[in-house]
Parts: sequence; structure tokens; C-alpha cells
Amino acid sequence: MGTGVLPDEQSYTLSAWVRVPVGGGDTNCKYVMDASEPTGSYNGAAFGVRRDNGAVCTFVGGAWRSSGSDFVGNDAWTFVAVRQAIRNDASGLVESSINGQPFEMLYSGNTWDSRNLATSPFQIGRWSGGASYYFDGVIDELRVSSASRSNAWIRASYENQRAGSTFLSITNP
Repeated sequence: MGTGVLPDEQSYTLSAWVRVPVGGGDTNCKYVMDASEPTGSYNGAAFGVRRDNGAVCTFVGGAWRSSGSDFVGNDAWTFVAVRQAIRNDASGLVESSINGQPFEMLYSGNTWDSRNLATSPFQIGRWSGGASYYFDGVIDELRVSSASRSNAWIRASYENQRAGSTFLSITNP
């Protein structure tokens, strides 16, 4: 855990391969990555998976948001990406993608409170909000990019790493 990992007021793409058992009654978001202020509003860049249904979730605008159509597979390796634009006006956004699919909007509105990233602790597998939010699965290839990656970039990242991919093949002429 460190501080000063991300600069303020930018767009980010957060991604990771995750494997988590899905099911049960726990509706809390289990966080893969968190760079949010640990006191007060807990706003920042964070994303995870809801254990009950596998929805992608994030904390922004003073509340956690979860996807309506992006779901992590039960105990299967899944590529999760979250794109977040942090702005000083009401035009910020948070979007999610599963296995290279086009991004789905999770939140659109004021992301001003998320600008504390430069001084926030960076945590993997947990959220500053408490122990009930610890990720209880496996995380691999966690990436934090200070750029808003396109749908095509996310699709290529997924296709390049997924099991059985023929994204790139080399043959002997």
C-alpha cells in the first residue's frame, strides 16, 4: 500500500483478470483495486465484483454503482475493465467491460469528489471502507492506465490473453 500512485483530474482505465466464486447472499462489492480517500466520502478510483451476482461495481459520486449487463463468470477467469473520467463539472463518467465487450455506463455525473487520487492509498484486493469489502478470489494482470482506453484496445487486450486465443499466430513459411 502506497500513496501518490495516480495524478489528479484525469481519465483512467483499470483492468485485471479475476477469478471469484459467484453466488450467495452477500451483496457487497468485493474490491479488486482501490485508490480512494480512506476518510470521509471514500471517493476515488476503485472497482470490484459483487459476490452475489458477479456484477462489476465501483464507488463514485458518494455511492457504489454496479453494472446491469456486465457479469463475471462463476469461478472462471474473467477480464474486467473499468474506465473512469474524473472532471470538475457534471460530465464525469464510469464505465465497465467484461471479456472485451464494449463498455457499459455505470455512472454519469459529477466526479469532482474523486480528485483525491494523488494522495490516496493504493490497495489491491480491498477497499478502504472496511473488511467486509475484501476481494475473496484471485487477481492477475492488474493494470492501471492514466489514459481512457478505447473499446478496441480493451477487446485486443482480452483477445491477446484469453485461453485458446488465436489473436496472434505465427507460422513457419
